[in-house]
Amino acid sequence: MLIPFDPWREMLNFKNQMERFFERGDFLEPFNPARLFSPRVEIFEEGADVVVRAEIPGLNAKEDLEVIVEPESLTLRGEIRDERERKQERFYRSERYYGKFSRTIALPAEVEPDHARASYQNGILEVRMKKSGKNNPRARRIEIQ
Repeated sequence: MLIPFDPWREMLNFKNQMERFFERGDFLEPFNPARLFSPRVEIFEEGADVVVRAEIPGLNAKEDLEVIVEPESLTLRGEIRDERERKQERFYRSERYYGKFSRTIALPAEVEPDHARASYQNGILEVRMKKSGKNNPRARRIEIQ
């Protein structure tokens, strides 16, 4: 299913992302390649819901992940921690990511933040959000089941 391109929605999402960027002061920190980690997602509609599934392995969802639903976007923030102590180990290669991440995803339809729910199982976060036809400017942090 193709999602119709709405330039005004995309401009609004871009404006919101730029405001968050300057509020957090990300541009003041030195460049860190690890900040480039971004969970891979799939976004689709199922009945009256918009569903986002994200691959985020290696975290304890309730303590290490924050999910914020806004009417036109979804923000995933978290931290993947390396719990092992590495004193005498010799690594030849490590391609796993450890550290903080943040990703804001533009949604294909406006949703109701109050009716969103999230679950995390086997490294996959699933967020289900009810589609809305009305303008609801609030954001809401949701609990992960």
